[in-house]
Amino acid sequence: MITITDRTQHKTYTVEEGISLETVVREQYATAQPRIAAALYNRDFVGLDTKVTADGEITWFSLGTVEGNSCLQRTAIMLLVRAVDDLYPGGKVFVKHALRKALYCELSIGHTVTVRDVKMIQQRMEEMVAQDEKLTQVITGTEMAMEMCRNRHMEREAELLQHLDIHHIMAYQCGRIFDYYMGPLLPSMGYITCFHVRSYAPGIILELPTPQSPEALPVYKEIPKMARLFLDAESWGRIVRCEYVSDLNRYIDDNTIQDIVDMAEALQEKN
Repeated sequence: MITITDRTQHKTYTVEEGISLETVVREQYATAQPRIAAALYNRDFVGLDTKVTADGEITWFSLGTVEGNSCLQRTAIMLLVRAVDDLYPGGKVFVKHALRKALYCELSIGHTVTVRDVKMIQQRMEEMVAQDEKLTQVITGTEMAMEMCRNRHMEREAELLQHLDIHHIMAYQCGRIFDYYMGPLLPSMGYITCFHVRSYAPGIILELPTPQSPEALPVYKEIPKMARLFLDAESWGRIVRCEYVSDLNRYIDDNTIQDIVDMAEALQEKN
């Protein structure tokens, strides 16, 4: 048996070795609202798929915390990716940036995204939530993750991993979608109780709950000036050929970063 010191409830209990943290939650927090999303287990921030293998301390994070909400966001992104792949095999999702309390994404599905596309994506996502589609967690080494990225023609992602000072990557599978994340996801899609996909040319907006109100969506507000600012920044990135962090890392490594700074300053002056 494993002894757990629960810092959230300020008590100690024993559990069977090898069970998942999700099972522990069902035993200890069956009626908790908002639902438990992740945990700090012996100083490691982990998802509920993690197995209990050693005595130690644990602190739980619900969907009403910043940490739990981050898990929700990552899971919702994978839900969106899965829905797009189901409807448009080979289609890709590019999460560009946060837009107020939502995420602005662009899709590569072979044609311009239409209102009908958005409705179909929303419906497919709702179906997977209703079916409580499971996610499978795989902890892999950085080299293996890089190889998986290259096999899927994700060269930029592989290059980014090369510069990360970490030894293990959290990878997840849902259906035929396999991807890695910089933090844990929720165990299944059923944890996502509310979301909305909104058409926002040339892409979409994925609206999600906030930590302050995990069971409801915040009121949507247009912020065209900020959206324009992000579009300008992306355009400048393409012009100076520095669209990704991996590009920036490469310029730093080959000592040409000053050229990028000079071009960016020239664009700023021109603007």
